[in-house]
Amino acid sequence: MSDRILFMIIDNEVKYLENSTMDHREWYKSLNLDIDKFDNIIRGFIMNNKIIFYKGFFNYDNETIKVAEYFYPSIKEKYNNPNLEVYCGVVPGKPGEKWEPILRIDDKDVSNNRFDNDMHIEKKKIKNEYGEISKELKPIIDVKNNYNDTQVVKNAMIMTLVVLVLDSILKIILFTTGSLHSSLFDIFIVFGQFVCLILSLVGYIKGIKNTQFISFAAAIFIILSFNIFDIILGFIYFVYSIDQSFINKIISKIKVNHKNK
Repeated sequence: MSDRILFMIIDNEVKYLENSTMDHREWYKSLNLDIDKFDNIIRGFIMNNKIIFYKGFFNYDNETIKVAEYFYPSIKEKYNNPNLEVYCGVVPGKPGEKWEPILRIDDKDVSNNRFDNDMHIEKKKIKNEYGEISKELKPIIDVKNNYNDTQVVKNAMIMTLVVLVLDSILKIILFTTGSLHSSLFDIFIVFGQFVCLILSLVGYIKGIKNTQFISFAAAIFIILSFNIFDIILGFIYFVYSIDQSFINKIISKIKVNHKNK
């Protein structure tokens, strides 16, 4: 197969796009789907006798591998080509260059040096109910956000700045009204909030990996203030750090309801 065939997994179904100049995002928009969910959509293409699955900025995670292992047999059957090789993730290059895939999943005996050496994950460690999935790929928290996507990181940076400003204003109000206690525990909690929020902001700006976990810590520190406003603010920030689309959906509904009024 020399011609590129695009596909996306929508509502647990594989959709195909052949003989088109559109990219995935343009195709997704043409289907009138929620563009805020695009980065979490598992998609890919069939080209040069390969099926390649990915999400976000051509990367993959635990979910991508599960979905790929579930759907690739039906894709091979559709195109009547059992010899198609199946991969997850691709290293993006310049237009016209050959984009190399990362992890091959349909043949467990095939050595994948790029995955083993560059990602430092041994295939023998991979295991779950669908076959083999790396233990290192299993997150402690099921984070829906793709922090390899620049827009997701930008949104997280803006949200962190907003929370930092709101938290500062709230603490000033509590301090001036005498509602902010001066016990060691309260001082530690307030100190932890601002340190984690500032570190999160710096981490997102500098593109430091796993900065979202510092955001989780900041949210927990805010919640532990046990003030109703802090609890609400901390909870919203914690959820946003896990799944931006969830909060964006709520904001969109509020905007629609406001317009209808």
